[in-house]
Amino acid sequence: MLIKEYGKRVAINRDHLLAGAILHDVGKLFEYRREAGKFVKSREGELLRHPISGAAFAGGFLWQFSPTVNLLAATVCGLLGTLYFAIRGRDLNRFAA
Repeated sequence: MLIKEYGKRVAINRDHLLAGAILHDVGKLFEYRREAGKFVKSREGELLRHPISGAAFAGGFLWQFSPTVNLLAATVCGLLGTLYFAIRGRDLNRFAA
């Protein structure tokens, strides 16, 4: 459906799309633990939500290739996050005390 809708306007790499779909919640492996047959939020999960622990996991994986790859990936993600906040950060005013 994405390729049908956006294929002519945006280059969609199917492999990257599928990898993102599979890995986007990899940090949940660290956020929950099994207790008495149920999954509950772990202490680590309370301190670091799954996007953060997933990013740390990915950073460790990228470090195996090269520290430079890890640094470049972190820099790009940081810049994109900063840009997003600069554009959309005004929405956070509703949470101000």
